[in-house]
Amino acid sequence: MKGTLPVLRKKIDAIDQQLISTIAERLLLAQKIGLEKRKSAIPVVDLVRDQELQHRRGIQARAVGLDSEWLEKVFSLIIKESKKIQKYLCSHIGLR
Repeated sequence: MKGTLPVLRKKIDAIDQQLISTIAERLLLAQKIGLEKRKSAIPVVDLVRDQELQHRRGIQARAVGLDSEWLEKVFSLIIKESKKIQKYLCSHIGLR
């Protein structure tokens, strides 16, 4: 068991790095979307899309045995940051 723990921790460290890289990539895409919304004068918030995504994430979470409410809390933080970036970019033309 002692020899297994470092190996398992190393795997978790690698997954954490992947998560960080993936979140960074997602935020970069959110920035690009914000610029597109700014050019097209599209509001940052799209409640219909938000509800569709929340529903889809719930299905995906349950399909792999995750608590969908917990996963939604995780995504809520990521999406909050994405919208903050987009609102900042869109604020130059008054969109919210």
